[in-house]
Amino acid sequence: MKIGKDLIDNKTAWRNPPKDLFIRDLTGEELAALDQALHATIDKPKLSITREEFDHPVIRELARKIMVDLREGPGATILRGLDAKVYDAEAIERIYWGLGMHLGKPSWQNDLGDLMGYVEEEPDPENPYDSRTKGRGYRSSHEAGYHTDTDEVVGLACVRRAEQGGTSVIASIPTIYNEFVKKRPDILPALFEGYYATVGQDEVMSDQKMVIFAEVDGQLLCELQDSGMRKAAEKRGEKLPEDLVEALSFLRDTAEETRAEFLLEDGEILLWNNRTVIHGRRGFQNSPERRRLLLRLWLAPEDTPPVPDTFPEVMRKRLRREKIERQLASGVPG
Repeated sequence: MKIGKDLIDNKTAWRNPPKDLFIRDLTGEELAALDQALHATIDKPKLSITREEFDHPVIRELARKIMVDLREGPGATILRGLDAKVYDAEAIERIYWGLGMHLGKPSWQNDLGDLMGYVEEEPDPENPYDSRTKGRGYRSSHEAGYHTDTDEVVGLACVRRAEQGGTSVIASIPTIYNEFVKKRPDILPALFEGYYATVGQDEVMSDQKMVIFAEVDGQLLCELQDSGMRKAAEKRGEKLPEDLVEALSFLRDTAEETRAEFLLEDGEILLWNNRTVIHGRRGFQNSPERRRLLLRLWLAPEDTPPVPDTFPEVMRKRLRREKIERQLASGVPG
């Protein structure tokens, strides 16, 4: 692939598809296998369940098909078929975790060492679960702009949708890249050059430039975490390069123009390739009967391709690992 010259023409490059493009209806055999594995592990602590314990040939084959969807298909899939009237929140979480263990190794999602993220509006904003979130991001009901998370595979399982709003938005990085090539090749290099960034919850300054786009073995990869770049520019007492600002604006405008937007219903599980798909969320409103709750996993498959050390993820995971290990050694919780 010649950067700025060649277009990406495959299933990962889509624009404005309906939700149906991503739907994978779970078969009766798959549902039965998941139910069997659920009951076989029901007495085990849910986040200690291993792939070997939550195992069945049908589950292994389902995981293989999901990875094909994420790497060779549209880059995202929505599993439909778990009946939220049959399975309560605990059961959905157990099934989701068990299936996730067949897709990859879970990563810590914060400095507390959480492997499962509970995506919901903070019940008590004055006393947030994680004081560092301060009611923002995944613990907020506000709109979340387009971004990437951590690891190759990211998942959201919908336990309960909101009373109003909360639709998911995803956009194809190959499609966005193609629009750069066709319309603004002059500013595309800025995303490959990047800028310094603050990384992690302690906002540690990087000693090298971090990038938005990278080409690895002929494949275009993305990590969209530009808020750290803006904070770095502020700390350095300078402005972001004009071409980078313009490129980020074009990227987000194109994402909005070409997005897929849909509502996850109770029991549905959205999984996507975090290297080729960016995501966000519209704002939402809860009611006493319907408090939105999604479960998040960050997963690294055994054969996940490496990412360049100019991706903030590499530094972020190292800093988080070092901090949690220090906390464990000192006996001080995060």
